[in-house]
Amino acid sequence: MRKVAHEAFTGSSLASYQPRQAKGAVLLAARLLQDPGQWNDHIGHGIASIMLSIIYSWPYSDSRMETVLEFTQFQAG
Repeated sequence: MRKVAHEAFTGSSLASYQPRQAKGAVLLAARLLQDPGQWNDHIGHGIASIMLSIIYSWPYSDSRMETVLEFTQFQAG
């Protein structure tokens, strides 16, 4: 698993993730502008969303993503 992750997140493969990262950054900025007081939650949500999108190829609108993010929020807090 570690080798697969290393290969997936190094070298030329990183450039292919840029569109997903850019979309995630725009969504994060929108959330921050909408409710700046919850910046810590927004950053955690944004990072997790980008990672789920890259790892599982889920679109940001996928309901599975929100389910996972809600679960991780529950576990963390």
